[in-house]
Amino acid sequence: MALFASLSILANYHLPLSGALAVQGGQVNIINHGVHISIFMSEDNLPSFTADDYELFDVMDDYLTEDCDFHFECFIYHDQPKKDHFTMEIESGITFDKLVSSIKKFDLEEIERIYKVNN
Repeated sequence: MALFASLSILANYHLPLSGALAVQGGQVNIINHGVHISIFMSEDNLPSFTADDYELFDVMDDYLTEDCDFHFECFIYHDQPKKDHFTMEIESGITFDKLVSSIKKFDLEEIERIYKVNN
């Protein structure tokens, strides 16, 4: 846990500037899909993702729940001084790798287009 001591802790997540922190097998993993989405493991050991914008988060939520048939355990809004972001924990039956591969199927140009709607 000494690694976490230097990071900000918000709503049970460790959030460095680039996104969120994942720990698997003692290693830190932050998987970014473009600049606005980060995929990680929560402290509850659930696959999770963070989006920098509510509209983008909503589209990703629809995609993951409707197209991929994932269910979420928890939704958290992080209010930060420079950049708000939204986090979702996915049900425990979904692996980290499955979440990563599902999100990576989502087109980066479409993610950027959705992000620019409100930013």
